[in-house]
Parts: sequence; C-alpha cells; structure tokens
Amino acid sequence: TGALMDFTGASIEVAVKDANNCQLLTGTVDNGKITLPSTGIIEWLFPADDMKKLCVGQYKMGGVYQLNGETIGLFNGELAVTDLVASL
Repeated sequence: TGALMDFTGASIEVAVKDANNCQLLTGTVDNGKITLPSTGIIEWLFPADDMKKLCVGQYKMGGVYQLNGETIGLFNGELAVTDLVASL
C-alpha cells in the first residue's frame, strides 16, 4: 500500500553472527541498541566498544520483528569488517 509500518510495541532484534553461527552482537529495543525515531523507521547502533570485538572478516547479519503474534524478517545480509589504518 505504500503506508509506513508502525513498529510501536514490536519486539525487534538485529543480530550479527560468525561463520559458525555464534551470535556476537544483538540489538533490541529493550537493550537500547534499536530505536524507533519515527513511524516506519528502525535505527540500530552497535557502539564502537561492541564493534571492536569483531575481527576483520565477513559476518552474517539480519533483523526480525514480532508484532501481533507474527514474526517477520526485516533483512538478511553480510557485514564486512575491514582493517582501518587511520584512527581518531
């Protein structure tokens, strides 16, 4: 329909897993790493201290939400972590 999805009251999770399917990072509304700044918008932030736990490489990443008894996938993909030479 083109209408924005209202995620109010939804359980939302974004996770990062390694090649062995070990979950390394988890973001949820409850742990504060996922926010809902406006209707139809989901934002997640893994702070630098969390990201420093990941070695250079490829990781699986995905997100799901649960609302009104239904669990629906948001996305699946890969996260590439590279070795940055510069630092602040």
